[in-house]
Amino acid sequence: CMKLPKLKNKAFTIDLGVYPFTVFVCFGDVSNLRKQLESYKYKIHEEDITKLIDDVSEYIKNCSGKAIEISNGNVILWFNTAYWKEEPCHYANTISHESLHCTEMILETIGMKLNRESSEAYCYLHGYIVEKIFEQI
Repeated sequence: CMKLPKLKNKAFTIDLGVYPFTVFVCFGDVSNLRKQLESYKYKIHEEDITKLIDDVSEYIKNCSGKAIEISNGNVILWFNTAYWKEEPCHYANTISHESLHCTEMILETIGMKLNRESSEAYCYLHGYIVEKIFEQI
């Protein structure tokens, strides 16, 4: 297994540029998402942010990561760093796995189903999301 950096509890966003969506990424404590959601370019009401964080907290029990599509088409990628302390390569797998779910959610929202003709768009978006995550960790 390659040596990977030690993860910190943090949250950040990935602007997808050509797609009208944002990916909210969170490592560790889901409450770290609050600042990212509050500073999002389109205003989200405080009570909606609290509900969203509460909902994510329910979704993520007992898993190492989760991709969650929110009502406006954006996606939250949450990663449970507590699961990765003993197996550092597990998080590379989990990041890629959940990023593919994220890619699928975004492209299906715009009406693009995965097939031979669309696979290149899926691969480029998936690679972009994974790259942006690894740039932050």
